[in-house]
Amino acid sequence: MRQCIFCGSKTNINREHLWPEWVLKRVEPETIIGFIGHNKDLEFKREWKVRCVCKECNEGWMHKLEDANIPIMGPLIDGRSRLLDKVQQWSIAVWSVKTSMVLDSATAPAVSLFYTQEERYNLREFGLIPRGTLVWLGYFHAIHDVAAGASQIRTGLPDKVDFPTRISTFLLGSLVIQVTTSHLSPEYRDRTIVISSAERPWNYLIVPCWPTCDASVYWPPVMPLDLGGTTSDFSAFADRFNLGIDIPLPPKGSSG
Repeated sequence: MRQCIFCGSKTNINREHLWPEWVLKRVEPETIIGFIGHNKDLEFKREWKVRCVCKECNEGWMHKLEDANIPIMGPLIDGRSRLLDKVQQWSIAVWSVKTSMVLDSATAPAVSLFYTQEERYNLREFGLIPRGTLVWLGYFHAIHDVAAGASQIRTGLPDKVDFPTRISTFLLGSLVIQVTTSHLSPEYRDRTIVISSAERPWNYLIVPCWPTCDASVYWPPVMPLDLGGTTSDFSAFADRFNLGIDIPLPPKGSSG
């Protein structure tokens, strides 16, 4: 039986839009393109729906989250530059992780969802972003495209411990969002995570969104992403984490 991925309710389960109506009206895409794992160049209907959320969540906290982000994300989707303060960065990150969780339920059986029930509950109740999550924002050189991509990698460390990492990439008009979440075992949770990726000028192509910066972040980045097969190609950006993650091990003799 289907149940709400956020509160666990088994009644009034709706078919939730992956993209809210306000985004679709703003961008007006004809089709939605994307990839799921190794399945590339997929096309979806404009109103891609996932049966994973109850009516109470959909019309309650999720509706409030959309309303809060319309004035924040709307100008970015339209391609208008702006400064994002810490609260705005957090708000975009919560929206992005929520969308990543909904996409997770669309691309995996319920028994193998990446995000845990505790992570989904904490996001719903407290706006808590899962530990090990990073969010970046990019700029796409167009305004009428929508795309989504999801992949999952497992990475190994010298001690042969491996960790699952889920990557979700969204294209909404001129706004690009990428979310990565790594599930680390307890002994590694306080370590610094270094996500290895293909070498591109990422510092010019994306800006950090989560964890929030101490100061405001200026969007857009210096360089836009495109579909031209160049160093700034959107597809390459969405698939950039094929190298996995590294977690520096403490020096020998260290107890940390």
